[in-house]
Amino acid sequence: MKIEGYEIRRELFSTRSGLKVFEVKEIQSGEIKLLRLADFSKKASRDQQDQWYELYDQYQMKITNFKHLPRVSIINSLDEHRLYSILDCEEGNLLKTEGELGADEVSQLIDAVSHLHRKKLSHGSIKAENIWLTNQGRVILYGAGEIKVTDKKGASFSSDIEQLSIVIQNYSSLSGVLLDQLRNEQPMTIDELEMLIANGGIQENNQKRAGLVEKETVPTPTPIFEKKTKPSPKDDHKGSPNERKKEVSPENKENHDRKKVEQQEKREEHQRNKRETNWGTWVKRLGIGVLGVLALLFVISQFEKPNSSNETPAPVEAKQVVKETTENVSANQVVPQANNQESETPSVTKEEVENLMGDYLEASIKAVNQRDFSIVESFIDPNGKRFAEQRDYNKYLGEKNITEELLNYKVNDITKIDSTTFTVKTYEEYNITFGDGSQKIKTFNSTTRVKVLAEGQLAVNELLNLQENKDTSTEDTAVEPGDYILPNSDTTILTEADIANLTPEQLRLARNEIFARHGYEFKSVDLQNYFSQKSWYSPDPLFSESMISDIEKQNAELILSKERN
Repeated sequence: MKIEGYEIRRELFSTRSGLKVFEVKEIQSGEIKLLRLADFSKKASRDQQDQWYELYDQYQMKITNFKHLPRVSIINSLDEHRLYSILDCEEGNLLKTEGELGADEVSQLIDAVSHLHRKKLSHGSIKAENIWLTNQGRVILYGAGEIKVTDKKGASFSSDIEQLSIVIQNYSSLSGVLLDQLRNEQPMTIDELEMLIANGGIQENNQKRAGLVEKETVPTPTPIFEKKTKPSPKDDHKGSPNERKKEVSPENKENHDRKKVEQQEKREEHQRNKRETNWGTWVKRLGIGVLGVLALLFVISQFEKPNSSNETPAPVEAKQVVKETTENVSANQVVPQANNQESETPSVTKEEVENLMGDYLEASIKAVNQRDFSIVESFIDPNGKRFAEQRDYNKYLGEKNITEELLNYKVNDITKIDSTTFTVKTYEEYNITFGDGSQKIKTFNSTTRVKVLAEGQLAVNELLNLQENKDTSTEDTAVEPGDYILPNSDTTILTEADIANLTPEQLRLARNEIFARHGYEFKSVDLQNYFSQKSWYSPDPLFSESMISDIEKQNAELILSKERN
């Protein structure tokens, strides 16, 4: 195999799915590069070839200058079925060959994955063969997202963390106690992983790890982990990395050891500062709280002086204010903190929120049509209500073989609730294709809660309301009042008097009538038979409870309470 302008130095590894990785040298500059070749000749899938280009186009736009993730130099093809990407590299070797990660390398690898996630990219295959260790001690993570194309496997943030933990367990010099904690606690986020490692501490491990290359140990003032000495570029012609002599002059070795000590000391100092900052923050908060209580007691004392009247504040009203305040804040809503705390929250513009909604809606459609929830996962708050709802919704549409096309959308309003919360009102128009091949255009007005997560990342937290717009031009407008038990239950708040004369069976039908208006598909055979005879009833596989208005919910609860009595 020949690539114009490049000399192939060696093949690093290959996979059954057709991925081959080579170390190459650019002839003109002499720079080292990594060539990642995807061979689709056995599968002959045009979709996969398009997806390879799309993958690296997206990666190239989002990853431009981060030291632990490579930049893309070229995306091209050898022939009809073989595509390749050439990425920046340095002299070094694969972790799988090199054998071990020191404390600093573990930190660098975590930074690489964290940066990917901040850019809303998942990796999918964090393994030793995709991790490159340079001769200068830098870690570079390759292959982000490739597994989704070559193996058609999903990739998610949570699976990345799981794979990262496994690599650290198998290839790092962390203490045995800390490795046991990793296995037992199974962190699910980058923050959890970093906190676990920071709290557990890094301890020197001079014992051989099963299946790993033995390392040289150099006594130093602080616990560090030394890798074997790397060959210089001049020695490349002497054979493979495992055949090269590991001879280093005493002066160079001393400089190398000193740099490692300095790196480790900086790492430990960073962790100490981080813990001290966290402790200092809590002390400040406690001090502010104490001052607030003292100020409140002083104000109260001014109203309790002997020369004041015998009237006392009404405790009932005070309790009502507290109750009112707490009830107006939902479980997922962030309560604004003191000004000094709010200033730490990264500022977010409404334009950024609008861009998020556009990206989220487009990713939602791709996730539905490709049956891959991980495509939209990075746009959703993992701790929000919307995460599970959308995952289940994707699964449901896949089972029903339903696909969607976003024809149009518009952000009508963005309201800032507090420094970390926005509500966004949108208009959306979809062309929906059902499993039987039939199509239908539907429009919706929705209200969505958007949250600012760690490090300023925006994410969809909850779908607060979804209202389908009825197309009255295609519906039968001549619906007889007798077709409904309670014709106005969707627009008017009912009273006890409105339902007083209904029988238990009529109450049950009237309550389900509210949901039938929005196309709810009933499981009970008698309800199916009853509503299928109504001219206005049209089952909708896309039904969601968010379609039910507050008036309808209140009426349904009233009817249900009557049924129980």
